[in-house]
Parts: sequence; structure tokens; C-alpha cells
Amino acid sequence: MGRGPLWGTKGAYSIEAEQAYYTASSEDRRAVPYAQLDRYIRGSVGLEFFRGKSVLDLGCGEGVYSAWIADRGGAARVLGVELTGHRIRWDYQDSLRNLRFEVGNLLEREPTGEKFDVVFFNLVLHHVRFALPRVAEIVAGSLKPGGAFLAFEPNVYSPVAVLLHLIHSRSANEGFLSPRSIGRALEASGLDGVRVGYFWRDRAWARNPLLASSFWITAEKPGPVAGNPK
Repeated sequence: MGRGPLWGTKGAYSIEAEQAYYTASSEDRRAVPYAQLDRYIRGSVGLEFFRGKSVLDLGCGEGVYSAWIADRGGAARVLGVELTGHRIRWDYQDSLRNLRFEVGNLLEREPTGEKFDVVFFNLVLHHVRFALPRVAEIVAGSLKPGGAFLAFEPNVYSPVAVLLHLIHSRSANEGFLSPRSIGRALEASGLDGVRVGYFWRDRAWARNPLLASSFWITAEKPGPVAGNPK
């Protein structure tokens, strides 16, 4: 599998390359313990971020984050969307009434569809960095007024995170995105209030650009809403 440049958003997104990579991926359907996600969410935006909200999880993979958000996160309803349906752990949907999954290309979602309080991406945006303006439009079109965008991404400023990414098997679309690049695309789509934080699970000493393995980024769609996440 060829590899594209690690940085920047110039280039062409290949849906075929992404499908081929994840069809053959040895990591498909790998379970992640809830306890690990507890530490991840607690160390970033906080355990109450999703509570009572409707959530769209784009690029949900096996669906473990979708399940956590629906179950431990206390969301009212969750829709997980994944490109390759064989990756999804459909048993999560069977056991949680407020969770459902769909198979589809997130870049083809129509803005006239259902609206959500939160649009969430876990380690997805660097896969679609060549189509970032389109992704930002889809986010804006999928949010209710006052709704929140949230994404977790590898930390481009951490030498350790960069090294791990260099040696990790990745698709031809996959690379790094800076918080600034994402923020500019979100603002161009009409979102505002962009905020960024750095974290490594719940390790308080790692909340800076050089030590953190990941960063979180949030933004809001203008408009009144009660109980909007902070």
C-alpha cells in the first residue's frame, strides 16, 4: 500500500484505498475495554460531555466509542457510521436501545438528514485530510443550532506521537493534521468557538503539546440550545 504525505491537506482522497486498507486490516473488530475509554474521556473533555445528547459518531470503526457514549456516556441516542460494515460489532447495537449503526461513506452524507447535538470523530480526520473542507461542511450540516463538534487526533507536535505514526501501518490517505488546519476548516464552514486541548488519557502531566499523545478540538454551531456542552 502506498503512503501519502504525512502533513497538509493538499491531495486527493481515495475511497478505494481506504476500503482496501480496512478490508484487510488485522485490527478489525478489536475490542477496547470501557475502563480505557473512561480514562481517555476523563482526561480530555470530561465524562459528562455526551450526557443527554444525540450523537453522530462518524468513522466509528468497530463501534466501541459509539457503545461507550450510548452506555456509560449517557447519550440520548447515538448513530455510528462506518465505511466498512464488517468492522462493526453489531452486538453493541443489539444490546443498547439508544445505539444504531449505519454503513456508508461519511463524505456522502447529505446536509438535509437528521440533526445532532454532537458530531464526534475519533482518530478519523487525519484519514480524510485531503477532503477536510467537505468534512467541515458535513459537520456543520449535521449539527443542530448550538450543537458541538468534537474530534480526537494524534498530536502533530509530539515527537513520540510522530514516531509512532511513522512506524504504524496506515492507509494511503492517512497522515497528520494540525489543530490550526482543522480549526480553519471549521470556521470556514460557519462554526465558531474553536477550542483545543492536549492529553494522554488521564495523565495530568501530559497536557501540553510536547508530551501529549493526542489533542482534542471542539467547536460550536451558532444558535441557542439548552445545556450545550462546555
